[in-house]
Amino acid sequence: MAQKRQNGQSGGKRCGSDNTPWDNWRATHVEEQGGIEGLLAFYEPHFYLPFLITALALAFGLMGMVGLWKDITSAARLLAVAVTVCLCLVAAVAGHSARHEIREQELLNRVRRGYGTLLSDIRLRAIVVPAFFLLLVSLVTYNMITSDTVWKLARLFLLDPAYLEQVEREETISDTTPEDEQSDEADGLRKRIIQVLPFALMGIYITFMISITYSASLLLALSYAKKMNAALPQPIFLREDLLKDRAA
Repeated sequence: MAQKRQNGQSGGKRCGSDNTPWDNWRATHVEEQGGIEGLLAFYEPHFYLPFLITALALAFGLMGMVGLWKDITSAARLLAVAVTVCLCLVAAVAGHSARHEIREQELLNRVRRGYGTLLSDIRLRAIVVPAFFLLLVSLVTYNMITSDTVWKLARLFLLDPAYLEQVEREETISDTTPEDEQSDEADGLRKRIIQVLPFALMGIYITFMISITYSASLLLALSYAKKMNAALPQPIFLREDLLKDRAA
């Protein structure tokens, strides 16, 4: 009994399986050491892709603040860039932290059947997440275009006061124009789309950058998990010989 406990503590054989390869992997791979060094080592073979996307998010955000989103309040623009950059970094850390869980899911998918395999497919998740958030932005944009209430709330809280005055002035002029000279419905829709465009572009920026960083981190974690599976022995739940021995 004491010998079994000693083996368990030394990292030798546990449950009849040899864990020396796993201990050697942890000892020789900086990615397994944790901290900033482990995080950077994890993404180094892939040119630090999630951090590169984060840097691009910061650059695009700064350009958007002085360009495409200039009609939105400065507080909202600054908050959008700060939240995007921070969540991109969180997504990068999450990918590194999920590497062992992803490896486990990939191993379990070998014995799963039906929807369980589909729902735990990392490649599918990497595609679905960006598509879902872009769809969400599209729905919000559509509501801002078609719903006067949503548009009024958005412009009240998020539009720059100077631009808001310009919008209200244009609407006042439109309301006082004789009916026979009023723009048709299509022209009004065109004006609303132009007004909503900065919100849509900012929403696309936020969701796209965060979701792409998250998806890239997942795919890189999946690549790392495959390397682990190729170098390390299968876990006990996939070893029929060991399971039979324990059952006996």
